[in-house]
Amino acid sequence: MKKICSISLCLMVLFAYMLAGVADETNSPLQIAAAYAAGDSQCFAISQAELLNQSGQSVNTVAGGGGFRVRASVDNDNDAPAAGLVIIQVRGGSGAAGSGGGRVLGCVGIAGDIPVTGSTAGSDFTLPAGVSGKAYVDVFVWDGWDTMAPRAAASQSLNFTITK
Repeated sequence: MKKICSISLCLMVLFAYMLAGVADETNSPLQIAAAYAAGDSQCFAISQAELLNQSGQSVNTVAGGGGFRVRASVDNDNDAPAAGLVIIQVRGGSGAAGSGGGRVLGCVGIAGDIPVTGSTAGSDFTLPAGVSGKAYVDVFVWDGWDTMAPRAAASQSLNFTITK
């Protein structure tokens, strides 16, 4: 009888979240419970993402087949260093938009402890030849590859033009 009550309670909470429109990977009761049990919840913030040329200068266009660097600043809202996985993804092509779509042109994951003072993560990328149009950069912070629980709101505001 106790198991039935527990399962019923969990289902009621889940349905309440679904009806409120917040039953996603970030706000699900199971993710939140696991985060609080581990002592953190959404414990990072992506404060800035920027596009740089190979000389380290800020740019807003990159030639197809050209190289560039994406650098993202991650703030740690914990009282101690905490493990995080920063994922930087570059998308473009047909269907690409600020919130998703298109094809992945480059992706990298950088795992490590993020100090209380925050950290900067970055990676160099080379665009495929023959690509042009708008490209979008996504930056995510997860707890790790195994569980992939979000630890920060995604940053999807950086975009740039790929020239021929």
